[in-house]
Amino acid sequence: MNPARPNKGVLGLRSRLALAIAALALVLLATVGWSLVELSRGLALRAQREQGVALLQSLAPQSARALAVNDLAGLDDHLAETVLHVHPSWTSILYLAAYDSSGRLLLRAGDGSLLSRRAPEVMDPAFLACAIDTQDACWQHAGGPGGESLMFLSAPASSGLRWGTLVGAFDLDNLEGSSEHWFRQALGFALVLAGLVYLLIWFGLSHMVIAPLRRLSRAARRLREGDLTARVSMERGDELGQLGAAFDDMAERLQAHTANLEHKVAERSARIRQQNQELERVNADLAGINTQLERLATTDALTGLHNRRYLQQALDFELARGQRAEHPFCLLMMDIDHFKRVNDSYGHAVGDKVLIQVAQILQENLRNIDLRARWGGEEFVALLLDSQRDAGLQVAEKIRAVLERTEIHADLDEPVRVTISIGVASSPADGVEDRKLFAHADAALYRAKEGGRNRVEG
Repeated sequence: MNPARPNKGVLGLRSRLALAIAALALVLLATVGWSLVELSRGLALRAQREQGVALLQSLAPQSARALAVNDLAGLDDHLAETVLHVHPSWTSILYLAAYDSSGRLLLRAGDGSLLSRRAPEVMDPAFLACAIDTQDACWQHAGGPGGESLMFLSAPASSGLRWGTLVGAFDLDNLEGSSEHWFRQALGFALVLAGLVYLLIWFGLSHMVIAPLRRLSRAARRLREGDLTARVSMERGDELGQLGAAFDDMAERLQAHTANLEHKVAERSARIRQQNQELERVNADLAGINTQLERLATTDALTGLHNRRYLQQALDFELARGQRAEHPFCLLMMDIDHFKRVNDSYGHAVGDKVLIQVAQILQENLRNIDLRARWGGEEFVALLLDSQRDAGLQVAEKIRAVLERTEIHADLDEPVRVTISIGVASSPADGVEDRKLFAHADAALYRAKEGGRNRVEG
């Protein structure tokens, strides 16, 4: 009976090992299968997102032009035509919508289904805020009211200037169904493969030796826990002895390799820290340079006001905004009277102080929303937003009066005094094109000069 007990012990251990290895194989294979399915689903979701963004970006230029001229009917037709003719194999689109710059829904073109009508209910307000406020594409993955899987994507509708935002809703049910199908297939394959592994282990473990395996197991456990000095030290001539020798050799090499790696990691970490510090310094320098370049591109260096280029862009924007809804504003053209006489009499340094003083008066006497710019030489231009003609004339008269009584001290025996002539034009009364507005304001300025200077004409 004594010889039978070890045999039973060996057989019992073999069975338990076979079951444990089979279970481990099943878990590993199921994990791999699930990982592959999730990877496939993630790639498909990313492809769907990229396709949707590409579609919205392709529609953005034409949509921007339609929004710029307030052609909502034409834009609705264009979006509806796009929804109808996008092939389902490329992207499953439910509807396309256009929003203005304040987040107001202008129109929505889609198939009119219940899902299409209820999809905005599950749109996250944070997504819509991201879509309206940023220049990049935004996206949201959400569940529909009936358990559907939806994706919302956005792209700015811009053509030089941003006129609004396009938002598309896409159906992901086909994608989710495909992922579930692949998961079921991967799980079935994992079960079959796990069964085969179990059978191979069951019939392959015919010679098991308890003590050497436990010894090898203890050494492996110590090594796994970080003890690189663990060794089997098993003197045997059979396969288990060779396995023990191989384990010891592997542990020896692993210990040496780990020590070498730790040394290299320490050196590389030091280099990376140094490179990161250098990179942060370079990035900080670049950020400062970019900020300075942006300021120089839109600012007059002497007065600190906006330059002619910036104000022209702002004027174009206000004129385009006025085409969609009436937004009155006033254009003030200002010219310092007899400025050449100041330069000739006192020098250009005093002339520069006069220009700086005029710019300061504009800064102090205009609202924060108004725009001021040095147009060139002794000429200044201001845009008074959301202002009627009467308000523009009052502001111009205030600027004229303040400058008239201002003393400019320039290290001379007596302070310098200058006056200014101002021409006022208003939109839309005097025109809805920059050429007409400037012509009207310039004509008014000419009348002010001819009328004796130090005057406001409109």
